[in-house]
Amino acid sequence: MQWLRKLWSRLTGPAKTLECPPWFKPDGYRDFVGVVEAELKQRGLAFEMRDGSVLVKGLPAGQPCELGLTNVSQACAQAPRGEWPVLVRRHFDIVLKGAPDLGPIDRFENAEKVLKVRLHPDSMLGHNTPLVHRKVATGLIATLVYDLPDTVTTVHPDHMKAWPVSVDEAFAIGLAHVRDEVKVERSAVPLKDDTALTVFSSGSFFAASRALMLADTFGAESVHGFLVGVPHRHMVVAHPVTGVDVVVAVNAMVPALISLHQQGPGSITPNLYWVRAQHWVHLPAKVVDKALQVRPPEEFVVLMNRLADPPRQRLD
Repeated sequence: MQWLRKLWSRLTGPAKTLECPPWFKPDGYRDFVGVVEAELKQRGLAFEMRDGSVLVKGLPAGQPCELGLTNVSQACAQAPRGEWPVLVRRHFDIVLKGAPDLGPIDRFENAEKVLKVRLHPDSMLGHNTPLVHRKVATGLIATLVYDLPDTVTTVHPDHMKAWPVSVDEAFAIGLAHVRDEVKVERSAVPLKDDTALTVFSSGSFFAASRALMLADTFGAESVHGFLVGVPHRHMVVAHPVTGVDVVVAVNAMVPALISLHQQGPGSITPNLYWVRAQHWVHLPAKVVDKALQVRPPEEFVVLMNRLADPPRQRLD
């Protein structure tokens, strides 16, 4: 996003021109930056604000550390201002602890108990972080992680190599833990023509991972699959593909996913997907001058035209 390149200008210059991200109002954004600065100063740390992050200096390890601020800023934007200092303090308590002491967790008999699967944007692959991952779809990957009491951290590929299971088996274990341990609340969002979207949400960092087992999450399989969105870590938006009412769902989901992705926290992707038999297909869509533009792949167009009886609405 354009705003990420300009999110925070250097605060050491003579002027402080800050561009407000979409989830903040300008005055709220200025207050948020002030809370971040106050927290780091209270910790006695030197720092340099950067685009979407802060470079913290003077850490025990000796090397400067660049810390992202997107998630905590999104969390603050959704909370009363009086809670911002606590949210920011908790954020830095976690990220400044550094890598967790895994102890013997790299041994499979210990790791197996805390494995889970988490969805991330595929941009995470450019962070030079060693990952055990799978590509799910355009813009989306699934990663194998340790769900520890105080943090969630990715499984290092070297750990995986030493385990007596395959990558497929490890992912199956992680998904089973998500299915058994991550509970989500189900709610309906009514649309026109007796159509509704189904939203699954919770405070868990793994709520979005329920999209990887959608028939189980939804409670039933759909012969023609589901429309699915995972805008952030706490939510899945879905709609079964049963007829041409899917056009109504598409029209509602695209702008909703864009907005929810901007709000976060834990933004994943604004993309809309068609998921059938665990096969994810990106349905390219965008809003231009308040008009929705959808460019579905040919296989989706063929399905929609076949389901139209009579063909009142067609996707061309």
